[in-house]
Amino acid sequence: MPKNGDSPGALSRLAPKWIPPKPVRGDASTPDLTPTAEEAPVPDQQAYPLPITGDSSTGRTAVHPRFEPPESDRGPIRAEVRVGRLPGMETDYVFPGRRVAAVSMVLGPILLLTGTLLRARFDFFFPSQLRAMSEHPALMTAAYTCFLAGTVLLWPAIVALATKIGRTRPALAAWAGVFVLIGLFERAFHAGIDQAALGLAERRGAGFAESVVSESYQDLHLFSFLSFTIMFGWYLLAFAAYRAKVLGIVRSIALATMGFLPLGVLKGTETMSIIGTAGLCVALVPTGIQAFLESPKPSRRTVWLTALAIPVLGALAFASTMG
Repeated sequence: MPKNGDSPGALSRLAPKWIPPKPVRGDASTPDLTPTAEEAPVPDQQAYPLPITGDSSTGRTAVHPRFEPPESDRGPIRAEVRVGRLPGMETDYVFPGRRVAAVSMVLGPILLLTGTLLRARFDFFFPSQLRAMSEHPALMTAAYTCFLAGTVLLWPAIVALATKIGRTRPALAAWAGVFVLIGLFERAFHAGIDQAALGLAERRGAGFAESVVSESYQDLHLFSFLSFTIMFGWYLLAFAAYRAKVLGIVRSIALATMGFLPLGVLKGTETMSIIGTAGLCVALVPTGIQAFLESPKPSRRTVWLTALAIPVLGALAFASTMG
């Protein structure tokens, strides 16, 4: 019996709580007490902001079942669960990868500038370049090799830059990226002709190599029709990078100066060559360093695989020279 002074709330706490009977599966006489979608309680989204998921095909939206209450409602005990990447799980990886693009942005321009400066003491046109090869073979080989290596190493940087531009300016990114890559392919094609001509100058003399080059200089080939991409690709890429706010005005102008770099076979160094390659360093090297520093730390497995791959690649490179 309640004593005098007991409140109604105390009486309700003493009363036994009524628990509804569980329905028996398959019993048609037992009512289904499972709440419908309309009767189900909806959490207070102001107190507990929930992510909303939707189906664009049906127009329906639903509250995501997994949500986290505010920190003030979690209580003193908190647990942190770290979920690793499961096999087959999709990632946000974009080719060629952050580290590869960062290394390309740093080494590519530096090698181009190095090759340009190494042959700066010789006259620009091909007769002087051939004579320099016969008189200074080691220096000229180093100059042309550095220039070729920088040209080849640039392609991951261009792909990464065009990908970033394409997030807001996809059409500009496509045109600019394709133009610059074709221009890099053409410079690599010219480097092959340079290698053959310089080899002739070293073995048969500068006069013989000069006669061969002068007779075949105007021969038509595929890249004869695509030479405009070597210059205009950089102008378009610089404009696209500025419009997409990937590069500022200063570095966009520096990137555009790469279009001043002379094109063709056996071209030496002039003032515009140094301006173009130095401008490329100003445009890409700081971006590459920043991207490398912001890259996530590689896993131990990646480090071990890279350490094992280096000697294997070295052996394959040595074997390639024998074929």
